Amino acid sequence: MQVTGLGGRVLRRTNGLVFMAKASHLVGGNRLWSSLERDGLRQVQMPKTRHMMYIPRNNLIPARSQPKLPMTAPSVSHQGGREKWKNAGEIQTEEGHAFYYRGDENRHIHGVGFLVNKTIKNTLMGCQPVSSRLITIRLRAKPFNITVIQAYAPTKDYDDEYVEDFYSQIQDIINKTDNKDILIIQGDWNAKVSRDALEDWDEFIGPSCNDTTNERGLRLLEFASYNNMMLANTLAEHKASRRWTWHAPNGQHNQINYILVQRRHRTGINRPKTRTFPGADVGSDHDRVMLNFRVRLRIVNKPKNTRLRFNLEKLKDPRISEVFQATVDGKFAPLLQLDEDLEAITNNFNSVMTETANEVLGKSQRKSKPWVTDFILELCDKRRNQKKKKNTPEGRAEYRKTNKDIRREMKYAKQRWITKQCTDIEEKLAFNNTKKAFQLVKDLTKEKQAKVNSIKDKRGNSLTEEKEILERWTEYCSELYTHQSRGDPSVLNVEEPTNEDDYPILRDEVVATVDSLRSGKSAGVDNIPSELLKPGGESTIDMLTIICNKIWQTGEWPKPWTQSLIIVIPKKGNLQLCQNYRTISLISHASKVMLRIILDRLKPQAESIIAEEQAGFRKG
Repeated sequence: MQVTGLGGRVLRRTNGLVFMAKASHLVGGNRLWSSLERDGLRQVQMPKTRHMMYIPRNNLIPARSQPKLPMTAPSVSHQGGREKWKNAGEIQTEEGHAFYYRGDENRHIHGVGFLVNKTIKNTLMGCQPVSSRLITIRLRAKPFNITVIQAYAPTKDYDDEYVEDFYSQIQDIINKTDNKDILIIQGDWNAKVSRDALEDWDEFIGPSCNDTTNERGLRLLEFASYNNMMLANTLAEHKASRRWTWHAPNGQHNQINYILVQRRHRTGINRPKTRTFPGADVGSDHDRVMLNFRVRLRIVNKPKNTRLRFNLEKLKDPRISEVFQATVDGKFAPLLQLDEDLEAITNNFNSVMTETANEVLGKSQRKSKPWVTDFILELCDKRRNQKKKKNTPEGRAEYRKTNKDIRREMKYAKQRWITKQCTDIEEKLAFNNTKKAFQLVKDLTKEKQAKVNSIKDKRGNSLTEEKEILERWTEYCSELYTHQSRGDPSVLNVEEPTNEDDYPILRDEVVATVDSLRSGKSAGVDNIPSELLKPGGESTIDMLTIICNKIWQTGEWPKPWTQSLIIVIPKKGNLQLCQNYRTISLISHASKVMLRIILDRLKPQAESIIAEEQAGFRKG
């Protein structure tokens, strides 16, 4: 698996930004993503040069040959746990980093990906997974945008025709790339380039090369010269340990990983700092290759995620519930004396509920995988230190032994955790707490569906930029929910309703409706779950009664109550097609109070009109 880490710590300067690559940890599926932070870049003395971007690329090994090991930096938690990573997708880590990947559709082979640090996610313009060997990403920058292609070239086991198809795919991507973009192509090329090639290819390579050149190396040089690109990690003279990128089981070393940069941007390459660095601590036979490139990324003020998730478990404590109710009553008391319009009342209601929940309950925190023990982390630290001594037979033997101990301990630790979870499930079922039991089962068995970072339009063209994707979903949902009446309006003869028997919304109706709201449902755009309405107290009921009566009298609804969040849930088939998703609309729970009251008032009228034969979706 070829993985590239982008982004990192941002230092604000008077004349720009400094980006340092720090890729976080991901564990998941048939691939292992380990910490590049603790065992990699923190051991490297990075220069404090302005406008510098560090782009590392890594080879990570399949989980079939390596267990799902824990991450080695305590500040970065675990993500994943799946048994299969196929096709294309996007994973958001708990720290906010984004991982874009593309694997084989059928088998657990090949695979390429990008690990984008949260500090530069806003500069991301799009990611296009081309194949299990190619993936591209585009970033906003000054004065030109940046396009990075991650490649995984075929090994010598594949014939020349397969190799030519691979290079043809890359060439197609280059031809479609904006000519103004800064183009970077990197990956495992399975190619060796030697110093002997300097005489004929001195414009494209440097002195930091292998001792021999193979056929794949010549093909890479032809490709580089055709596109006027340089092998950046060969330009400066380095000692052997800083050139090697692959370590064979017999102890031999080779340089087969390269980063290609256009010659017209060669002045942006910091040649002494573009080299091989110690690889991630995952038992891989590849080391990390780092490109030190001067570039200024464009600052993009992307709107933050406004979704709030409160720690509703605290409301089960009677003392906290009383504090919440008292705080809400105190804030609503002066508002009940005001005579404001509908929008102002609704906005005040939403503000009081969310602010009080944030003050009293706090936000809900995501939990990391609980089965990783301190002993496992200590073994990982030990293995990291032993990695420095792998050049000797004794060092390799110690490293393999520690790696084996980690695999065994991981296996037993996870088994113990699963056993404990099963015991908890049995206890919940014994006390008829089926809801909690099924929640534990779901947490134990669910597989997180990876997000697809591209979608196709009506003509089948892939859309990778966020704006284009949102426009496509807007278009699809508009067409999906557009009502096309099949009846003849002239046949309908409906009398205008009279207001003779009209009466306002009663407080008892609001109380009964709030009590009937189901818990555990996602909130709408106002971020107010039903669990906050129930313990809100008398003042909450009074505020809802006022809002409902204003709607009843004017026929106008407040804007937050007319908006909904559309969530798309993947089904089967090609997930780049909108029709292969199920759409769910999340509306405000407060608006459900008014909707339920209207429904209850319509039911008696409907029962007297609907024939007995129409028994579907009716009680009794």
